[in-house]
Amino acid sequence: MNAAQKVDLFWNLFAQLDSDQPGEREAALGKIHSLREKMAWPRFVDLRGVTPEQLKEAEQNREQWQQAHAARVAENAVLARRNAALLARIAALHSALWVMMNWRMVAGVVVAAASEVVNLRSAR
Repeated sequence: MNAAQKVDLFWNLFAQLDSDQPGEREAALGKIHSLREKMAWPRFVDLRGVTPEQLKEAEQNREQWQQAHAARVAENAVLARRNAALLARIAALHSALWVMMNWRMVAGVVVAAASEVVNLRSAR
C-alpha cells in the first residue's frame, strides 16, 4: 500500500468518526487504533504538541507545494504536446525511410498503376 492509499484510508476512517451510527464510529476508531503502528499514523496525543507557528509554517509549505505542483502540471502539458509533435515527426521519417529502403517495390507499384491508368484511358 503506497503513502497516498494510506492517507486516503486514514481520512476515510476519520470521516466515519462523525457518523450517526454508533457502531460505525466504534468500528472506525478501533480500525484506526489497530492500524496506527502498521501504517505509521500519528497518535492523537502526538498532535497536541503542534504549535500555532508550526501549523502556520505547514500551511505555507502546503501553499508553496501547490504552486510548484501547478507549475509542474503546466510543464507536463507542454511536454505532452511536444512529445505528440515528435511522435508525428518520427512516423513521417519512418515512412520516408521505408520508401527509401523499398524504392524498387514502390517504383514497380507506380509503374503498374500508371499502366492500368493508361489501359483504362485507351479502353474508352
